[in-house]
Amino acid sequence: MYINKKFICFFVGIMLSLTMLLPVAFASSEPSYINGKTFSDYCGTEFPETTAGSIAVYNPESGFMIYEKNSDSVIFPASTVKIMTAIVAYESIPDKSVHITVTEKVAKQTAGLRLGLAANEIYTAEDLIRAVLICGSNDAANLLADHVSGGKRDKFIELMNNKAKELGCTSTNFTNVTGLHDPEMTTTVSDLLKIALYAYENDDLTEWSTSAAYSFASVTDPDNYKLRYNRNDFVSRNNSAKYYYKNAFGLNSGSTKEAGNCLVTAAESKGITYVCIVMNSPIIEDDNTNYAYIDAKALLNKCFDNYEIKSVLDTSSPVSEIAVNLSAGTDHIQLFPVSTVSHLLPKELYESDLIFEKNIPAEVQNAPIAAGDEFGEIIIKFKDNYIIGKSRLVSNQSVERSAVLFTIEKIKEFVSGTFFIVTVITAVVLFILYTFLSVRSKRRRYWFK
Repeated sequence: MYINKKFICFFVGIMLSLTMLLPVAFASSEPSYINGKTFSDYCGTEFPETTAGSIAVYNPESGFMIYEKNSDSVIFPASTVKIMTAIVAYESIPDKSVHITVTEKVAKQTAGLRLGLAANEIYTAEDLIRAVLICGSNDAANLLADHVSGGKRDKFIELMNNKAKELGCTSTNFTNVTGLHDPEMTTTVSDLLKIALYAYENDDLTEWSTSAAYSFASVTDPDNYKLRYNRNDFVSRNNSAKYYYKNAFGLNSGSTKEAGNCLVTAAESKGITYVCIVMNSPIIEDDNTNYAYIDAKALLNKCFDNYEIKSVLDTSSPVSEIAVNLSAGTDHIQLFPVSTVSHLLPKELYESDLIFEKNIPAEVQNAPIAAGDEFGEIIIKFKDNYIIGKSRLVSNQSVERSAVLFTIEKIKEFVSGTFFIVTVITAVVLFILYTFLSVRSKRRRYWFK
């Protein structure tokens, strides 16, 4: 049995090593829109037809809601409830290696998906949270809730609802920890997105929910293990390889008759991440197709095929120049942006789609000029009015002032100044007056001779 255990652990290790590298956790935020439109609508991107009732596709790098469909419609959450169950359990149990004993109540009274926990078996909190995320274990979810709440499961559910409110969820109400249908338990895709983003911030929850397989064993009987594969076909090929999606990670899939097929997942490629939530996908009799996976795959493919992070402003390239006076070495300087600007944009971008507005107060500057001196800013707009970035413009070189040119300039200023002009005019007038008076005086002396 010991040899078999080593073989299984090696097998599981190989499977886990083949899972994709997880991207860096991203911070949650309120989705952004452009003039009230999703990013795809603003760009004019046509997305594929979908069967799901409610959908959200979000890009955390830009903060944009890329695509949505009935995102604020009230729906039943099904097994996506377990995302919040895992969050609350994780945050309520500081030591994930703590031992938790399976109770008779959990072992005998749990309905739906089960890991197969037997009374008096002992598992670590980490193993139980993994069971909730990997195989949708209802008995593990109930056991965690009872452990945190001291057997008063309603208190754990209250923690779930409080957490939802803390995250800004306005239409979510949890009534159990498993997702078994309850007409009073509701949510929206908008709320689920907030919960999913929060869960993805937790590296452990993201990694555990992405594991292709895991071997669950009681602390007291490690050789009596339960090898389970991830029920999320987006991250595991075990159930159906046709739904597997490269570079997908987490977080939950599930279904009930009332909620339909549901999927909360994300995928990353070339530094771009999309969180994709597909809810209320139809379950069709005599049709084993999971349309939630099909919709999610089509949506993600559309995003990766059409958008990329583009660099539109580089600090190493000049964007303008201004004339320079009083320098013997140069008659102009180039202006460089002090910061780069990159943004999610369509791969096929027309030149007219980007507008570079340069606000430079003066077209001519007098030397001396120091490297780093600021001479205005540049604003980059996408499709006329959406500002995707801006930067101050500075000189990247120092320019010395010529003493000779400076002296000449001062002479010019003096000569063209009001005081000089008034002085010259006054002198001319006095000279003319003096000449006139002198001539007149001479004539009078001649007359009286």
